[in-house]
Amino acid sequence: MSTHNTHINETIHLLSDTYSAEKQLTRALAKLARATSNEKLSQAFHAHLEETHGQIERIDQIVCVLSEHKTLSVSWSHYQFLLPNNLPQPGYYLAVDL
Repeated sequence: MSTHNTHINETIHLLSDTYSAEKQLTRALAKLARATSNEKLSQAFHAHLEETHGQIERIDQIVCVLSEHKTLSVSWSHYQFLLPNNLPQPGYYLAVDL
């Protein structure tokens, strides 16, 4: 397997873990929002929940792109639009906020 595909497979695996954590967080935030009697706190939980849904959508988009292109022999520079500008090398971008 090429190094390119290995990086993509590792990235997809890490994104899967991140996706799972975000999904768990959505369930917890929804419960917290329902459980509180403080309206401001409930609104804050709902706002965080909406942001988390956006993060899940971005993870879905990234995995779709990586899955479609994982067998192509292309440079990682083709994926720069997915990555923040200051990353040292592909495969490490999961440590930043997606």
